[in-house]
Amino acid sequence: MGSVIVQQVNRPVIISDVGRQGASGVIPPSTVLTLDPVQFAYGDASPRVAVTLPFACEIVSVLFQIDQTFDGVGAALSLGTAGNPELLMPINGNYPSEIGQYESSPAAELTISTDIIITITPGAGATQGSGEIIFNVST
Repeated sequence: MGSVIVQQVNRPVIISDVGRQGASGVIPPSTVLTLDPVQFAYGDASPRVAVTLPFACEIVSVLFQIDQTFDGVGAALSLGTAGNPELLMPINGNYPSEIGQYESSPAAELTISTDIIITITPGAGATQGSGEIIFNVST
């Protein structure tokens, strides 16, 4: 077996001059808020206004918390605006027949006084079902 010779080679590192740094940009303030939770149940009038936005904001996320399963056949929930009823939570984004939490991250920018509409289809033969909606918004 042969021997191995290791040789360390030092080479200078050349650093060029760094240009002048520009002024810092201004980052606009942003605040993430949680609106008051909105309760809903299988017997509620539908569609109905869940909340009217008190300020212009971006809807960062929406959480549906199903506390009691909807027992009607074909139960469905959606959340959006009058012009787009599934903008914030599409029908296929939650399962009202199963207890759990279902989250949507729509990143929808809405203006002040926008009505957020919940559409509840309790399903045929429904006798129960309830939950709440939690909104996280950014101003």
